[in-house]
Amino acid sequence: MRCCRVLPLLALLLAGSHLMLAAEPIKLPEPLEQQTPWEPSGNIPTNILSAVKKLFEQGFPDPRGCEYRSVKVEVSSVWEGKGRVIETHGWVIPSPSSETSKYVLCWNGVIYRAVEIGKAEDLSAEAASLPVMNPQRFDQGIGETSSVALIQSTSTRVLLLLRCGQTANALRTWNPDAPRRTGFEGDEQTQDYDPYLEMARDWAWSLFDHALSAHLRGDEAQALAAMEKLAEIQPKIETEAGQRGYRHPTAYNPGRPDSQLPYLDFFPQLPEFVADLKRRAAQPDRVSIVENGLKAVTNQAERIRLLINDLELVNARQWGQPGRVFLGGDRIVSALIAEGDPAVEPLLVCLESDKRLTRSVSFHRDFFRRRHIHAVAEAAMAAIQQILHANFNGGPAQIRAYWNENHGIKLEDRWYNTLTNDLAKDRWGEAAGNIIQRRNITSAPGTWFTQVDYLPTNGPAPMRGEPLRLKTNPSVSELLAKRTMEIAAQHDANNEFNLHHACGLGQAFAEWDPEAAVPTSRKLIASCAERMGNAQDPTAWNVCCLGEVVGKLTMARVRGGDGQALKDYANWLTTLSPDRLGTYIEASLEPMVRYHSNAAIVALTKNLFGSASSPWSSLPWKTTGSFNAVESELTKVPAFRQFIARELKKKDVIGFWQWRAPQTLDYEITNISRGGRGIRLPSSGLPADGTKIEMRRCDWVAVSFDQKKSSPTFNPFSSVEKRDALIKEIIKSLVKSD
Repeated sequence: MRCCRVLPLLALLLAGSHLMLAAEPIKLPEPLEQQTPWEPSGNIPTNILSAVKKLFEQGFPDPRGCEYRSVKVEVSSVWEGKGRVIETHGWVIPSPSSETSKYVLCWNGVIYRAVEIGKAEDLSAEAASLPVMNPQRFDQGIGETSSVALIQSTSTRVLLLLRCGQTANALRTWNPDAPRRTGFEGDEQTQDYDPYLEMARDWAWSLFDHALSAHLRGDEAQALAAMEKLAEIQPKIETEAGQRGYRHPTAYNPGRPDSQLPYLDFFPQLPEFVADLKRRAAQPDRVSIVENGLKAVTNQAERIRLLINDLELVNARQWGQPGRVFLGGDRIVSALIAEGDPAVEPLLVCLESDKRLTRSVSFHRDFFRRRHIHAVAEAAMAAIQQILHANFNGGPAQIRAYWNENHGIKLEDRWYNTLTNDLAKDRWGEAAGNIIQRRNITSAPGTWFTQVDYLPTNGPAPMRGEPLRLKTNPSVSELLAKRTMEIAAQHDANNEFNLHHACGLGQAFAEWDPEAAVPTSRKLIASCAERMGNAQDPTAWNVCCLGEVVGKLTMARVRGGDGQALKDYANWLTTLSPDRLGTYIEASLEPMVRYHSNAAIVALTKNLFGSASSPWSSLPWKTTGSFNAVESELTKVPAFRQFIARELKKKDVIGFWQWRAPQTLDYEITNISRGGRGIRLPSSGLPADGTKIEMRRCDWVAVSFDQKKSSPTFNPFSSVEKRDALIKEIIKSLVKSD
């Protein structure tokens, strides 16, 4: 322990954090022959040779003079953020006998600290068996868990093979006769194009991915070493690419359509990341206060301070792609949220001035190269928004204004005050949503994340706004009725989404007080029906989605005791076709399913599904997305089951099936849809991979109906006789069930 750090360490140890000495900084070794002149072997095209020479001149690691051996290195990915040791082959860089760490150059052009060094390997044999690279590869964001291996490396393999004298194998794997691309959309050229930028980008990406992966698993020394190398070569690559005449990628910016990005455009946070890694390297490693024992710190102000200090250790991972990182789910952020209002002011200070980064990263797709390292300020914002149950888009000043107005007021009273405030229109919907939110449900404002704590009973949890039922003059119901209709009245062609806003408030009102909300629900349904009937484009999503609103408000009217609700619903739905409900059809038809024995619904379904002239009388329905009516809850409706039985008798060809082993069924339905789906088929009589056959309408219905069962029996690739026999059995079961 260095003496200059004794006092800070003691202070933090007493405060409850566990500290360790910082890892020693890494200085990546220079390969033995990095500066030795290179004489190329064989006939290398001048365009490739020029790029290769320049990149080695700029510091691409030289494998000459290094033994090619089996090695083990630690890698990780953006998904788990944890290190794992994998075996690959690489060049061991000679080091003094006094050096405890050994380093190895891997196929992605990155120097790793070796975990283990094994036996010598035959480079020539491996290179000779190497398949040709795909010049139009889509996985440009290949991670280090793959790129360290020869078989999955990028164009960095070409540089390494050429430098090792494997000219024929290098050029063969490069496939110079194939069209190449510079890495930018639409910028494809023939084999004589300059590959410099493609190779430079691949190398730079490998360094960045390695640094980011090391950072996520807490190996700051290795991350810093890679990022310092990247920071060194980045301006060289930018300059060289400009001199070679490459065009810049263009940023999408409506205000500046000609906005240019750097050639290496996938790490815009490079300066911040390097600075953050240097800051971390100058301080001891530590375990967060949450892991070390949060309860040991009894002073709340000190506990909050330590938690904010630990925000740099936040390591929430992305949950899917495309997807997001739920920072509020991290243990450190969750602990701050649990502190409640006392944490708001310190978090605001953090939001305004803290420049640190976390160990959380997000991305659009992992095979695209852009990554975003979340800042500590973003974690602070997530905590503030969840504490206040409010979303903020205007930065710290907006939050301070809100906090100054609401500080010291109970949470539910803030929501009530918002509804009474004529100037708070933008927050009326948010306040209503908070009031009706069940206490076992926690949402993260500004995100799609919702956490549900399951109850020991089946009954719903109380609403968060329950204490507000005592409010009068005005009551919450009166306020919701007033605000809903105020917004609805502002709906016109220039304010398209005011109706959507009003419908959201109306649904909250119906949840809060179904009986009192009936008149408001009626008016909203009438407005939605009018908008859907008069729309210039009746199949636009913002029109179709109103069908879902009608469905939900109809059920709310039923709960509120409105005997006219289902009659109105039936009259409305009779005027529509399935495509008018689009991808919102399932929610739009929920009243039909739930109340299928109601007299008005019985008459409706007989009309929709029993008449040959009805737009609902032929399956499958158009423009309803992934919704499959035969696989839905509509099969509870007697008239719909009879409709299915009739459709099963139609043998006209409507498209084709194609089997992709082991369990994917591709399909194309003429003028309706195409795609593929995972499917269970009977184990006997499975077709050969790639088998393609015609699709009859009855087959499509039978497959859809069959997939509802746990043990499917219908195989669309079996003989016509077998299929028709099974279809007859399905029809019998449908008729018998009625």
